[in-house]
Amino acid sequence: MASRSTASDTAVPPVAVYSDFLDDRGAARWLRWCLAALPWRQDRVRMFGREHACPRLVAFLAEPGLSYRYSGFEHRGSGLGTRLSALLAAVNARLSTRFNSVLVTCYRDGADRLGWHADRERELGPDPELAVLSLGAPRTLAFRSRVTPRQYTRYPLTAGSLLFMGPGTQAHWQHSVPPQQHATQRVSLGFRELGCA
Repeated sequence: MASRSTASDTAVPPVAVYSDFLDDRGAARWLRWCLAALPWRQDRVRMFGREHACPRLVAFLAEPGLSYRYSGFEHRGSGLGTRLSALLAAVNARLSTRFNSVLVTCYRDGADRLGWHADRERELGPDPELAVLSLGAPRTLAFRSRVTPRQYTRYPLTAGSLLFMGPGTQAHWQHSVPPQQHATQRVSLGFRELGCA
């Protein structure tokens, strides 16, 4: 089932949540596969003159020739493989999108997090669409207005749910995954279309 807001509705971001994209067994299988098979890395970021490990792990998958740069990090595609290609095709069919890459994030526990940001990198084009497939422990994806930061909403995402960020989301809203006490391991697959610039 999907719940959707529209780009003209400024009180909430233009998103849709498909809570039944994967059933419980399918979500559990995908979680096990991602944890075992993906080329995880932990980037390091420099803040206030000191270098820190990012509070999450990431893996990037896309066709060769595609690359994604954000926050000073560059990821280069070396292929999706048949399994992820099939999942990507299923997401595109459900959402009528043309995503061609997956940035996978592992939140190892409730301390792992993602700060406030909007995905507005040049290779995503002027008004990008994104989708996030959640696996593992439930976590909250929070949104705040770029114009009125106190305008704030949260989406609790459960295993197997697919959240779609439609046109206007990145231009008008920021999103984050805040720390969550006692949360256990979660993996999210972030689908994007690269090469739109």
